[in-house]
Amino acid sequence: MRSSGLANSQLGGSGARRLLVVTSGAEGLIGAGALLWIRLRGLGVEVGALVAGFSAGLVAACLLILANYFLINAAPPVEPVQ
Repeated sequence: MRSSGLANSQLGGSGARRLLVVTSGAEGLIGAGALLWIRLRGLGVEVGALVAGFSAGLVAACLLILANYFLINAAPPVEPVQ
C-alpha cells in the first residue's frame, strides 16, 4: 500500500492541490463574509491597540500550531491528515 500522507512529509500532488484550493477558498469566504458584515452593519474599520492586537494574534497562532501538531501526531490517520 502506497502512503502519501503528512507523516512522510509529503502529500500527493493532487491531494496538496486540493487542500490548497479548499483552504484558499475557505479563507476567501471568511474574508468576504467579514467585509460583507462590516458593510451591512455600517461599521468602520479601526486600528486598535497594538499590544492587544499583537497578543491576540500570537495566541491565535499558538492555538493553530497546537491544532496542527495534534492533527499530524495524535489524530487517527484519515484523509488528508494521513
